[in-house]
Amino acid sequence: MRLRVNLCKFRLLPSSLAFVMSMLIVIIAGSLIPQVYGFNFDNHQICKGWTTQKEPIAADKFELTAQTVYFYFKINWANFDEFEQTWENFKISLIDPSGAEVKTFTTIIAYNAAVIQATPMYYYSASLNESAFVTSAFFEVLNITSATKNGRWKLNWYKDNALLFSEEFVVGEEAGQQTPLGSLGPLIAVIIAVIIAIVAIIIYTSRRKKKIPETPKTPPVPPPPPTSKRLHN
Repeated sequence: MRLRVNLCKFRLLPSSLAFVMSMLIVIIAGSLIPQVYGFNFDNHQICKGWTTQKEPIAADKFELTAQTVYFYFKINWANFDEFEQTWENFKISLIDPSGAEVKTFTTIIAYNAAVIQATPMYYYSASLNESAFVTSAFFEVLNITSATKNGRWKLNWYKDNALLFSEEFVVGEEAGQQTPLGSLGPLIAVIIAVIIAIVAIIIYTSRRKKKIPETPKTPPVPPPPPTSKRLHN
């Protein structure tokens, strides 16, 4: 007995498999296609201070003798209305090496100026021209003391509940290397979607298989015996 698959039954996919494949396409498209907003971050980075020209001095590692970690941003807005409608929807979160959220910065607009609550801002500037509205500033992220946890810290910037980007920095000594899971989010989503599709196809094909007995070969029909003829005198 040998297993045979009836290939004639694979002409149409069942609705369940078609649904899984459509979900796969949606997940991949949603993971890889970036959303379009009415603003763009021209620059954002962790820094230890600024130059006399108000340019950030980039840094991603801070000793315990350092005093303050700063964050610099520069946002190019499509227009002033977009700035007013969007700025208050920003949320900034500080994550310590244990993964706990230890500080949240909220944003407000006061007298047509962007303000980050509960933290000092330095050299805030806003320029408006005929085609764009630009805002930039430095603000304090973390004051380092003897009680500050050693390890990798993370700053997450959100619009509503959507993570726009993450910046990381190390305070003191880092225990081992950590994988930035935030940057792997789209790749993980694609891998999960592919696995789901493969599992669905395997289940589908396994259900379509069935045992078919091998048809024995029919022996050839023997020729008819010769007919006897009577001799007539």
